[in-house]
Amino acid sequence: GPGIIADRGLLGLTVGTILVGAAGINRPCVPAVYLAVFAVLVRIFGGRPFGGELGGGDMLFALLSGGTMAAAFLLTADPATQSKSRIGGMAAAAAAAGLSVLLRYRGYEADGAFYAVALVNALTPALRGLEGRLLYRIGRSA
Repeated sequence: GPGIIADRGLLGLTVGTILVGAAGINRPCVPAVYLAVFAVLVRIFGGRPFGGELGGGDMLFALLSGGTMAAAFLLTADPATQSKSRIGGMAAAAAAAGLSVLLRYRGYEADGAFYAVALVNALTPALRGLEGRLLYRIGRSA
């Protein structure tokens, strides 16, 4: 059927991500943090814009729609746009997840994940500067 392409694409994305993570090219914790923060925020706030209760968001639907998986595994895990430290990468992934939920559920933008990750990637130089001042100052002063 017509949905088979999307199913195979998601399977290929998952296998490719596992191979890239196993080879050590990117940090596997970054997509995991993005997906975890996104799922928790959707669970808590995802139902509110549509008249639901607090804590009534559909995590599975949110994770498998709107390009969330592609944003998590392709965009946030891109080594060229990540911070230098693991903590900075996880902070950027959490910020991208928060912005994704905000754009998707408050801004009613189905592809909010792509816009959120693009915004966080645009702010990566500022994050790297902040990261250098906060994390690497300790090594110089010792």
